[in-house]
Amino acid sequence: MKVIAAATVFSSLLLAARPVPAQQPGQQAQQAPGAAALFRPADGCMACHNGLTGPGGEDISIGMHWRPSVMANSARDPYWHAAVRREVVDHPEAQADI
Repeated sequence: MKVIAAATVFSSLLLAARPVPAQQPGQQAQQAPGAAALFRPADGCMACHNGLTGPGGEDISIGMHWRPSVMANSARDPYWHAAVRREVVDHPEAQADI
């Protein structure tokens, strides 16, 4: 009986614990000069890319399905960040261009 009670308490504590989200590279507020003019936030896509239907009548809008996509999260890719860091290490004179 004590084992069941201990397991119940432990399980409750695990469920109650809230993990702290890790800071992802794509979430950092680093912007190159003039980047705001080149890149727009995804919130503006809903104006044109919502309410679209295919030939069969199915909803093909990307508005709400874009955020969890690979494309939306590509700036958080650790492999890409490592590749950029490596290029900067190998070619420090071209850091501004990289």
